[in-house]
Amino acid sequence: MNNETNINYCLPETYCKDDEKWIIEMLSKLPKQVRKRVSALYTDVFIAEYKKEPIAHKKENKARREANTRLRKYVKRYSSVMSCQVCEPPIVTL
Repeated sequence: MNNETNINYCLPETYCKDDEKWIIEMLSKLPKQVRKRVSALYTDVFIAEYKKEPIAHKKENKARREANTRLRKYVKRYSSVMSCQVCEPPIVTL
């Protein structure tokens, strides 16, 4: 992708190039003001998981999986909240 795409979607600083199209798709579902923060968190998770994995050939896969899973879950939750698809919490009586 070109530099213009990085600016428009605030791609993470660290990610696997094979995931770029998918990350852009996920970020496009979020408001522009949220994308930069989400991208920064994606980078943090990717780097942390990469460093935690002791086996060299598994590092990138572990980092990709965890960062992408968290991004997918965040986008799903954010979309649910923004579209008012969350349910009322149950009322607990004692």
